[in-house]
Amino acid sequence: MTTYRLKISLAKPFLPITELHRLIDVDVAMSFGELATHIGAVFGTKMVDWQFFISRIKADNLTKLQTFDQISADNDVVFNEVNLNEKDYFYLSGGEFLYRIRIEKLSQNTGDMPCVLIKSVGELPTTEPTTNQPNDEHHKALQFEALLLSALAVIVSEEKEPVRFGELVEEGVADELIKRGWIRPCVSLSHRVRLTSVGESVLKEVLERAGVL
Repeated sequence: MTTYRLKISLAKPFLPITELHRLIDVDVAMSFGELATHIGAVFGTKMVDWQFFISRIKADNLTKLQTFDQISADNDVVFNEVNLNEKDYFYLSGGEFLYRIRIEKLSQNTGDMPCVLIKSVGELPTTEPTTNQPNDEHHKALQFEALLLSALAVIVSEEKEPVRFGELVEEGVADELIKRGWIRPCVSLSHRVRLTSVGESVLKEVLERAGVL
């Protein structure tokens, strides 16, 4: 069975990939309707009036999604008919959420499960997404600090699917983590990220303050 490994994160309302994502293997012969159902299942929600946007690139301006090829609930297209390749992106709108999906790799699988959950990080927000975010610089700074610490925790905890440098670049934290000496510099985006002794001590101090250690 030919499978795609998909990494799915939340594009709107945005959550960093270090806080929320799913990694799944799916049979390329399934329909987009089945794929929407499986994605809803691994996130613990139902897809309502779902619609896929086939972008093939990461879209920073989400308002441009309407210009890409679209597959809606009334069009039962098979997944492999759209000829997506490794590292391509596409998007799924379902209910109040917009999911960003990246094809990590194409492989052969001898199993008979059409969808297999490989990794699950975080939960979907339970509150209604809001469009008016606080514009306070202090609040933004605190959010960024929390994001940096969250990245450290994920780097340490992930062994089977280690964090790659490109993921931190996408989240906009890679440069700051290197600047602070918390992670080792990486030459390639595909390189596994490792903490420095400084990063390990910072994370340990935070966990001790939180009463985890």
